[in-house]
Amino acid sequence: MKNLLIDIGNSYIKWAISQSGTLSLSAHGQAAHRGAVPVEANDAWRKIEPPVRVFVANVAGDACAQSLEDWVQR
Repeated sequence: MKNLLIDIGNSYIKWAISQSGTLSLSAHGQAAHRGAVPVEANDAWRKIEPPVRVFVANVAGDACAQSLEDWVQR
C-alpha cells in the first residue's frame, strides 16, 4: 500500500510517496502553491499509482486545504 505525504507550507507544497510499513520515501517533489494545488503537483500525482491514504500537514490555510481536498476527491 502506498501513501501520499503532503506538506503545505506558506509558499511551497512538498510531497513524497511512502510504502506502508517502511521508512523509505520515493517520488518526491515540491512546487510553489499560491493557495491551490499547483500544476506541477497535479502532473506528478497523476503519474503515480493512486495512494491508499493521503496524509497532509497544512499551514497555508483553508483555501489551499479545500483545493487539495477537491483534488483528492477526484
